[in-house]
Amino acid sequence: MLGDYSSVSIWCARFAVSFTAAELNP
Repeated sequence: MLGDYSSVSIWCARFAVSFTAAELNP
């Protein structure tokens, strides 16, 4: 369970960074 949570957290963080980069660089 902890391993899955860690993977999800990393995925969410990467998604957030990618989304933010796209928003700042249209």
